[in-house]
Amino acid sequence: MERVGGKRKVEGEEGQSEKKIYVYGNMPGYYGYRTKAKGSLRDRLMEAVSKDDDESWEKGVKEGFLAGDRRLDALVHAKMEGVRVLDIGCNIGLFSLDIFLRYRPSTLFGTDIDGSLVRRARGAKRVMMEVLNEKRGSDFGLDDGCLFRSDNFLSSDHPIGTFEVALCLSITKWIHFNWGDRGLQRFFKKIHSCLSEGGRVVVEPQPWSTYAKKSKLTPIIKHNVASAKVRPEDFPTLLLQEEWG
Repeated sequence: MERVGGKRKVEGEEGQSEKKIYVYGNMPGYYGYRTKAKGSLRDRLMEAVSKDDDESWEKGVKEGFLAGDRRLDALVHAKMEGVRVLDIGCNIGLFSLDIFLRYRPSTLFGTDIDGSLVRRARGAKRVMMEVLNEKRGSDFGLDDGCLFRSDNFLSSDHPIGTFEVALCLSITKWIHFNWGDRGLQRFFKKIHSCLSEGGRVVVEPQPWSTYAKKSKLTPIIKHNVASAKVRPEDFPTLLLQEEWG
């Protein structure tokens, strides 16, 4: 057994396919699971943006072209227009791209621990730019405005006070799994340091009830879940600790 790119690669018996266990929640089929999207990315995009009328275009921007994710509406409260946004755990970038087109931040910086997912995010961006340039005559700022990088947010360098909004969507459980209570607290503290004065953080935590199903993926995860004192309902208190200001 060996760890590969944030996955645990388990060698099977001869003639059997290997089993990949995604210890950071870095499943490449995440969006298909969440939205049941069908067809290739290019085909879905072509269908979505090929209509010439502005009403269809605006409807597509509002609902999302790629991820088809109902969370898009809820993010209106994050006030992302014209500001710098950090999307931690962006996966293959489809939701990040939909966010960029709908809410028009000045920059959206997507980061993920799994380099293979980031490569796919960059590929999705290229496809989207090609289709938008062909069908709408513009890439709507995607080239310079929506960027993807592979790193472990907990251990990488991010300049202090760089972003006005940080998105942490469905990733807190995996941080809790792999780095425990202290790692989760360190994660929130680092987010705070990355935000400019008056910055906003959007956290979509997974409920504690969902932890059990994946709590034995690795010995480290098993230990961290068993010893955890922090619960998702404690996150608002952690995020508002005065000593972080």
